[in-house]
Amino acid sequence: VKKLGTMDGFFPMKNGILDICKGEIVPTEDIYLRTTNIDFDPESRECPKISTMLDNMFTSDQKEMVLSIIGAAISGKRAPFILALSGAGRNGKSLFREILEGLMMEMITTEKLENLNTTFVNEVFMGKKISWQTEVDSSRNFTTQVKDITGGTTIQVRKKFVDGTLQYPLQMVAIIGTNSPPHFDDSSRLS
Repeated sequence: VKKLGTMDGFFPMKNGILDICKGEIVPTEDIYLRTTNIDFDPESRECPKISTMLDNMFTSDQKEMVLSIIGAAISGKRAPFILALSGAGRNGKSLFREILEGLMMEMITTEKLENLNTTFVNEVFMGKKISWQTEVDSSRNFTTQVKDITGGTTIQVRKKFVDGTLQYPLQMVAIIGTNSPPHFDDSSRLS
């Protein structure tokens, strides 16, 4: 049985598994299905309300970049992405997060990165495609943790009442949504 969280190029919809490259629903036999509440409709290519919201939040170049990053997360593309959204309150960050949570459902986590590599907490990071952070600790440790979740670092996962540990590689998009731009206490580049 394949786990969808590890299948690049596919995304679970309410009415089946979307093959992103082909733009069609594929059979779901033998697949552990994580679903969303959204039906795939091949005739529907736009969502005017979301497009208007993004137009109000971003320039056209920024919008294209944001959509590319979210597309990479949805498709499981293995590339490190960090998206920092900052600005005074009531500028759309929370609404954008709510839309992503509705789309990604259990494939997004808001677990604080300070809990990464904490006994029994690592399991909440498994199978996630997006990590949304709202409170940014500008320490070197936070910078390392952002690099870990976006760069494919392997974590050890221990489950309560189960012997042994599981090695699990992390690869997700980090989105940081704060009122002030995040500062990273690290002289190396986030890459």
